[in-house]
Amino acid sequence: MEVKQSAQVFLFLLLVAASACKSPNQDQEAALLQEVKRAEARRTDVPRLGEDPTVLAVRENPLVTHVRTGIDNYLGDTADGYGEFAIEGSEGSTCGLAKFDRESLKGSFLIVGARDHLGGGVQVEIVFLEHPDSVYSVWVYQLLGGEYDLRSFCKVGPPDDKLEEFKRSVQTVAELRDAIIY
Repeated sequence: MEVKQSAQVFLFLLLVAASACKSPNQDQEAALLQEVKRAEARRTDVPRLGEDPTVLAVRENPLVTHVRTGIDNYLGDTADGYGEFAIEGSEGSTCGLAKFDRESLKGSFLIVGARDHLGGGVQVEIVFLEHPDSVYSVWVYQLLGGEYDLRSFCKVGPPDDKLEEFKRSVQTVAELRDAIIY
């Protein structure tokens, strides 16, 4: 138990140190990323997806299912399950729940990708079925106390010249038996 807590404290301090860096050089950034990856790899309390997750593994992963919970809590003005950055994002970016129409965040969404995030937790790409004109990348992390936290919510695509083709593809995938829809 002592080693686990030490690793968690180390990860926390490492992340705080990383956020305090104003402009690290590439070598420092790469070394820091490696340390974060090592610290996260030592955590045994986090539900990981692994290298090649099955549809069932993605569907049942509590970090993945928290995407729906975090969005619903935001829409319901409940202050649990998401962080401030997930709401506001950064200035000039396409990140932050508050930057998107609340109506477009309601309804079912299709998971189009999911993987372990380098900083811990999972990265999930989603498309809302009623508004299939945007792909959102969502990072969900498990805090040291075990709670899940929606850390970021960013629009990442599709490119304008591929929009119509993308919308048709979303509809086709949504009709598949193995589609993961929340």
